[in-house]
Amino acid sequence: MPVHIAQWRDDRLKQVQSPSVARELTTISSVFKYAMKEWNLINDNPVTKITRPPSNKPRTRRPTEEEINRICMWCMYDEDTPPKLTIQRVALAFLFAIETAMRANELCSLVWDDIDFSRRVAHLEVTKNGYSRDVPLSKKAIKLLYQLQSVNLLSVFDLDADSLSTLFRRARDSCGISDLHFHDSRREALTRMSKKVNVMDLAKISGHRDIKILLNTYYAPDAANLADLLD
Repeated sequence: MPVHIAQWRDDRLKQVQSPSVARELTTISSVFKYAMKEWNLINDNPVTKITRPPSNKPRTRRPTEEEINRICMWCMYDEDTPPKLTIQRVALAFLFAIETAMRANELCSLVWDDIDFSRRVAHLEVTKNGYSRDVPLSKKAIKLLYQLQSVNLLSVFDLDADSLSTLFRRARDSCGISDLHFHDSRREALTRMSKKVNVMDLAKISGHRDIKILLNTYYAPDAANLADLLD
């Protein structure tokens, strides 16, 4: 049986990245563990007898202020102009993601009923980990939402995640910016927030249920800034 799991692992690695295979192996392992303990169908867990694929090194890329400004300029975004064009809303979505740490599919799913302007909270009913959460909104995030509201769109951004990703890459490449993904806005947001809130509150904002993932992947404060906090 372990040899079959190992063969599946090798075949799967030809299709997706090793972190995805590792997550899928965790699911498979849970099934075998349940069958072994609850149903007494097998004697051991074959997943524990194979070598798991190595994890990729976490990304550390963050957008610079210059890169953010260049993308906004290419997208013809102006903070004083209603973002009627789709490409303008791509830039605005990037700025909003930096303020909120929302994933692309989360912000694209927002409808106006999800926004509580009085409490400055956005409610996310469906998230990556399957749990709903409320995201606090900074004053800048609220300002961006008011700008969107002036366009009278059906949803908040009137974008789907695939279109957002495609148009963001087009803007990035046209600006001559290398190795920057829309999702890097999440690291930027959480790193900025880490200067204002403790890591437990940060996890509530980001939706991380495993603090280790937050600490190892997204929480990346500058050591020099931490030194200033010690004085």
